[in-house]
Amino acid sequence: MKYRVLFFMAAFLAATIIGCSKQSPDDATKTHRTNIYDESANGDRQVADAVVIAEREHKRILLQFGANWCEWCLRLHKLFESDKSVSEELRADYIVVLIDVNNEHNKDLVVKYGAETGYGLPFLVVLDSDGAHLITKHSDDFEEGDHHSPQKVLAFLKAPLTPSGPDLHSPIEQTNSSSQIAMTLLEMHHQWATNDYRAKGMKLPPMLDNRNVHSYGVGLYGAGVEYYEQKDGIEWSRNLGIIRADTNSTTWTLYERATPTDTNLFQMAWKHNLITVKGEP
Repeated sequence: MKYRVLFFMAAFLAATIIGCSKQSPDDATKTHRTNIYDESANGDRQVADAVVIAEREHKRILLQFGANWCEWCLRLHKLFESDKSVSEELRADYIVVLIDVNNEHNKDLVVKYGAETGYGLPFLVVLDSDGAHLITKHSDDFEEGDHHSPQKVLAFLKAPLTPSGPDLHSPIEQTNSSSQIAMTLLEMHHQWATNDYRAKGMKLPPMLDNRNVHSYGVGLYGAGVEYYEQKDGIEWSRNLGIIRADTNSTTWTLYERATPTDTNLFQMAWKHNLITVKGEP
């Protein structure tokens, strides 16, 4: 099982290499293989084309994010093609699209679907037939030793996903709190960018610290905190963060994400983009 850590897009490429540590890009070139990801394809166009087909055929869309050098990406794709039950489910209910993310290609989609923090390669995104985001999924949840479990993959593909998250609310979902917490996270990022926290020590503001924060992270592309919450007998990992598309942008998106700590309940995970704010680059 790979580590799931809190980090930001500045470390995204390094993290995906860790996620595929069984084979590095250099190692991959030593073995002849067929490339499955189109490194020149525009991911937004791929998704748009898939929505047209999915709406016509009344199917979901499965986005498989990865890179041609990633051994686990190739293993998962091989399972999709070779396992009879999995391939039949995909043909019957999904439009499958392979999205290349080598060298930060299509990173706008990585951010859009909430995989800028805590995801190695490959990861999966399921969309409804109209393009509505249903779930972003760690592929390491399917792993058993040196392969992916066909049974776990099939169970995920058949899961009754809906765009609506569970009835799990927090003060951040209120507009006023959203603005306040966005500015607080921007201040954390500013402290990091100016190295001020190194001299004084970064301390979480009270409005964040009172949420029983488990960890926090800051990087070029944003800042965020993680805390835990119990609801109806389920423990949730909650993330509050700000993210921007590139290092020159002054537009930041505040998001909230909730993921069950029990990997068997990952299909209940959700992510909402709350507001956008202006701040220093």
